[in-house]
Amino acid sequence: MENIARKRGFRKVSSWMADVAASIENEDEIIAVKKIVLKILRYMETNDLSQKDLAEKLGVSPQYMSKFLHGQEDIKVSTALRYGKILGLNFIEIPEDRVTDQ
Repeated sequence: MENIARKRGFRKVSSWMADVAASIENEDEIIAVKKIVLKILRYMETNDLSQKDLAEKLGVSPQYMSKFLHGQEDIKVSTALRYGKILGLNFIEIPEDRVTDQ
């Protein structure tokens, strides 16, 4: 039975479940990237910037900017911080480490 499933291109259920679990673990990262993209799109609209203008301002190629804005490129924390400084936006908020008396 397993050979038939393999011949037809089906995967084992356990493999599929592992893929789903991994995608759920990445959900927070995916949402964070989408929020950054949304902030950048709002910035572009407010400042009447094209993708080409934004790419130039950030020092990247227009092709990269297009891929990034369409969700085809990930962004590292260091890159998000750099873009934020250039654009005057805060993409990453790190809460203060506070010691509390318990």
